[in-house]
Amino acid sequence: MPTTREASRAEDRAHELLTSAGLTPTIDRFAVETHLSTEDYVNLAFTYSRQLTLDADTAARLRSRLTEFLGNDGVRVRNSTVALVCRAPVTA
Repeated sequence: MPTTREASRAEDRAHELLTSAGLTPTIDRFAVETHLSTEDYVNLAFTYSRQLTLDADTAARLRSRLTEFLGNDGVRVRNSTVALVCRAPVTA
């Protein structure tokens, strides 16, 4: 996962490239913080491809260990989304 600094540099570079191509880019960020139950969090974690490719026994062990580690309190999570919208120049 990229650091904030790496992500910022990547966004700056994307902005430069798109602008040099004649586009007008706009970058918007949306962040949501919420609390997930342990079950919901584990179910979410198991939607990622690395977990989906595990054999059934390994996946069951991982799911069990993760559930035990998190306990009954659940977790607080933050979801950050970046939307990049580009507008082409208007020509008459």
